[in-house]
Amino acid sequence: MSTTFNGIWYYRSFYNASISIAAGAVIGSPKLAEPWTPLARLDVSTDAAGTVRGKLTFPQGVVLEIEGRVTEVPSPLPSALWSGLKRGVTLTGKTQTSIYQLQGWFVPDENQVVGSIVSVQNDIGRQPDGTSGHFILVRKSE
Repeated sequence: MSTTFNGIWYYRSFYNASISIAAGAVIGSPKLAEPWTPLARLDVSTDAAGTVRGKLTFPQGVVLEIEGRVTEVPSPLPSALWSGLKRGVTLTGKTQTSIYQLQGWFVPDENQVVGSIVSVQNDIGRQPDGTSGHFILVRKSE
């Protein structure tokens, strides 16, 4: 298993607010890809077996303990759109009271990871449990 997930990464996530529909029409203005978190720093290490451990630190001092695995993408993938993806990452982020699940994919140059996040319990940003969205990780330049 590759250890290219080691090092410092910059993290940002975005959420999709609930959409209400009545009589077949959307009520209000849907909020898609709203900023969920400020820019944060992920310090992470991956061992030879693909086990990931690290810390995701936000500017206001909140720190999530990160654990997970680097995974190989199953082949063949169902869509040609995803044909360049070779590896993914499955992560859990926790504070003493909050839990998040993340599933991401390394883009082909492996300097970015994009994926989805779900707030499982007690979102720090006070979104309801089950709120989902997207995240991006960008490797810090040397």
